[in-house]
Amino acid sequence: MGILNKERKKFHVDYGPASLFERVRFKFGDVRSLKLHGSHYNQRVTDRNIPPELIAELVNFNPDRWELKQAEVRADNGKFILTTWERKFNGEIFWVVVGLGDVVVSVIRKQLTRNVGTTGIITSGSFYDFVSDVNMKLMEDEAAT
Repeated sequence: MGILNKERKKFHVDYGPASLFERVRFKFGDVRSLKLHGSHYNQRVTDRNIPPELIAELVNFNPDRWELKQAEVRADNGKFILTTWERKFNGEIFWVVVGLGDVVVSVIRKQLTRNVGTTGIITSGSFYDFVSDVNMKLMEDEAAT
């Protein structure tokens, strides 16, 4: 079973947990080359007529030029496996979904998608607390090395 086929839970930056989004920003701290080869990605770029200039920006993805919006974590361990970033480009708002290994999973033109990514957001509860604790511990471990 592929990593993205595992059960996932979704969190939004506006609702936390803060430690999860701190960890995502830490891991995406530098400009990086995103991989643009997935079949889902290729189909979506074609279907959604994503501007080639935006695609060129993903080759050298600078997280400082994008706004982190969401993170999806594995339900079994609380570690993030997908992140969603937003950017205004040529007057339109786009979301890019990045998976493990810096692979672009999808690019979304936000205006064309109603309520994109807003369903199923976890805002509290025991799993929220679990994810907060897991990511806090991971950041502490990073600081200790």
